[in-house]
Amino acid sequence: MCTISDRIKFCSCGGDEVDIEELNHYWLLYRFTTSKDLETLGLVMVPELTLSPEYALNEATLERVLNDGDAFDKEFDFKEKDRMVIVLNNHQKKGIPTMEYTFEYYAGQWDIVIVEDEEPFYLENNFDEIDGGALKED
Repeated sequence: MCTISDRIKFCSCGGDEVDIEELNHYWLLYRFTTSKDLETLGLVMVPELTLSPEYALNEATLERVLNDGDAFDKEFDFKEKDRMVIVLNNHQKKGIPTMEYTFEYYAGQWDIVIVEDEEPFYLENNFDEIDGGALKED
């Protein structure tokens, strides 16, 4: 999956029995919380980033599919500040780099987040993982 199609589905199938990050293409849904008592500290080791030509095209497709309203295999009640992390080619098959996208739910729609502009542990310190699953082509 270098370039994704707009027929992609976010499946919650597998649930707790599957280690999501073992999947080649997956998504994780996070919910913002003010009650999380965690402050992760450390040195961030950023891998060398190689953007494939498909990166921007996939970003636009994912945003369109997320906002379509029929992207998930079950109903979700999204809340303001929810975060969706989507990982494509997690295992770098066929020499294609891993592509990771982060979207935030705001005013009833998903928008891309520029993660590089945030503090390194923002997600871990302020969000709880609430769901996730595989990406499938419908």
